[in-house]
Amino acid sequence: MATDDSSSRERSSVHRMLTLLNSSHRSIIAKLEQLSASEVLSPQYLEKLKKRSDEIEKELKSIFNF
Repeated sequence: MATDDSSSRERSSVHRMLTLLNSSHRSIIAKLEQLSASEVLSPQYLEKLKKRSDEIEKELKSIFNF
């Protein structure tokens, strides 16, 4: 019984972390879009960062079946 409770807590903890990462991903994309308006970084580089951020999010979701 304790093992099931521990596993449940672990899953819940992982779910919270993934939810936070998902929220952070949206924030990162928004900040990258703001940077594109400032022209501090090239549009090509910003697009590369957005794509990599999307790849990381997809990879995490697939690993944890989220």
